Amino acid sequence: MKIIKLKNILNIPILLLALFMLNKLEAQEASPIWKVDSVDVNGTRLFVQEAGNGEAILFIHGGPGMSHDYFLPHILPLAKHYRVILYDQRGTGKSDVITVDSNSMTVNQFVLDLEAIRKHFKLKKMNVVGHSWGGFLAASYGIKFSKHLNSLVFMDSSPLSSHLRDVMLETNKNSMTSEDKLYIRKILNSQNYKNGELSAIEKLWWATFKPSFYDPKKVYKLEFNFNSNYFFSQILLTNMYKEMQAFDLYPRLKKIKCPILVLHGKFDPMPIEASEAIRDHNKKGKIILLEKAGHFPFVEEPQQTFDIMRDFYDSLSKKK
Repeated sequence: MKIIKLKNILNIPILLLALFMLNKLEAQEASPIWKVDSVDVNGTRLFVQEAGNGEAILFIHGGPGMSHDYFLPHILPLAKHYRVILYDQRGTGKSDVITVDSNSMTVNQFVLDLEAIRKHFKLKKMNVVGHSWGGFLAASYGIKFSKHLNSLVFMDSSPLSSHLRDVMLETNKNSMTSEDKLYIRKILNSQNYKNGELSAIEKLWWATFKPSFYDPKKVYKLEFNFNSNYFFSQILLTNMYKEMQAFDLYPRLKKIKCPILVLHGKFDPMPIEASEAIRDHNKKGKIILLEKAGHFPFVEEPQQTFDIMRDFYDSLSKKK
């Protein structure tokens, strides 16, 4: 029988503590360090932040009216290989609200804001990822500023025509159970929501996005950062909603000359026709279907999503 000396036993806690501290330091080193900044543009201030090194990738969040926060922490693995840039669109999230009026809340102004962000980060060309409504905004930017795009990724993009948008709205409504609809109605009628309590707003968005998941329980992995200006931001967006009553960007996609990757979650209520139409209207477009994901593939299938993106960016680097 092996005898363990008392002094060795006493050293075990010290060894465990050392291992714990080492693991903690390694985790801290692995975590990206975010550089927070702001961009003064067109009479307002936009919140921006970046992490990582290498080829720059700008993410455009959904909405309109949301913020970049739901991307985090899910897209952090990309910051180990790329320079990841996030921002809050005009009048939303941590971007300034007080200096914005409804007349400046237009698609064209949002596009000009994107161009200002490119200049702020001194990027000759950008790799852009547009998710949901961000896909519509990315397409609008690409049509106007194609020469400043290195690549464009549509990630479960909103439909680029009002016709397919209406199809999407009907599909989304049909994907909700009667319990889902009753729960959403209950939140909207609650005093907490009417009082602008952030917890009630968060519950509303979770309930809204729940049918958009392959695994509905994963909706709670979405982290929102709504603030007291949320309802004011929604009012500011009134003009943009009117502007987008009738539109069709698909025929104009041929103006975009950079490589295009289209990612689409199989269980996304967004009609697959909307993603297929991007590929059909631009010969540079390639579509990949994610079998076990809905509207947020970076939450449900992060490894597969990021592997596909890395392969896409690696192929671009080889062509340079």
